[in-house]
Amino acid sequence: YGRVRGGHERIRALEDPSARFHLLEWSRFQDAWNGWRFAEAGAQLGYILARPLSHAERHFYTEMRRVAGALDAWDTFR
Repeated sequence: YGRVRGGHERIRALEDPSARFHLLEWSRFQDAWNGWRFAEAGAQLGYILARPLSHAERHFYTEMRRVAGALDAWDTFR
């Protein structure tokens, strides 16, 4: 019951779930968005888009990046 015989131990590296769900990048995106730093918000979405994503995730983050870019252009009078 939960004991390992000597010589039969195995170490398995598990995926960090926070990396899969982009928690750090999403948190930084939210901070930038709420601080009206839209260029930085778009950059954080770019980091997420550089990872393997499902079709729906890619569509969502791409469109959010477009919105952030448009708001940055509006905010900087470009």
